[in-house]
Amino acid sequence: IGSQIGVGKESDVYLACDADGGEVCVKLHRLGRTSFRQLKNKATILVPDVTSTGSTLSAEREFAFLQALHSEGLPVPKPHGHNRHAVVMEFVTNSSPLNSVSSDHPDAESLYLQCRAGLERLAELGLVHGDYNEFNLLVQEPSDEGPDGKPLVRIIDLPQCISRRHPQAVEQYNRDAGCLVTFFLRKFEQLRHGWLQEREPTRLSDISGMP
Repeated sequence: IGSQIGVGKESDVYLACDADGGEVCVKLHRLGRTSFRQLKNKATILVPDVTSTGSTLSAEREFAFLQALHSEGLPVPKPHGHNRHAVVMEFVTNSSPLNSVSSDHPDAESLYLQCRAGLERLAELGLVHGDYNEFNLLVQEPSDEGPDGKPLVRIIDLPQCISRRHPQAVEQYNRDAGCLVTFFLRKFEQLRHGWLQEREPTRLSDISGMP
């Protein structure tokens, strides 16, 4: 495990190497526990008495969602494996959280449409993200070595996803959609003149797919 690259309310994220020397991301769930950042000996991170049942279940849920959604073609990091409270997944190169992109980003419209499509595609598959905001959406800019193209929005932080049949599904979907619209209107002035209001997310009840 290498340097820390992210800190969340309930997880710490590290850059690491796989067996072949490739870069991967290791997410350590710490639901209800003291931050793993306070552990002095990283070699003890994965011993059984460090993790809690809540953290383990959170990691298992996230890995399962990553597997299912990646297989459906959603732009989530590719999952590699999990053990106890740790999930190993693709390291999304050349990316940053949506909240940190420039307010004059030339592809603001494309970013919004991708974010909206991701929210609605999750619903088509029977899921509501539950925390779909600018901190859990990564913008992956085109690689200098790769072909020219638009930036790609990647969806992260999935353990709190719920079923569309959950009693709070409509409330959480509306909150996710509202947060998305509010952020883009606040961040990107070029979207404030009616363009975005005409392209608000579809209501959950109007989205076909898995119930």
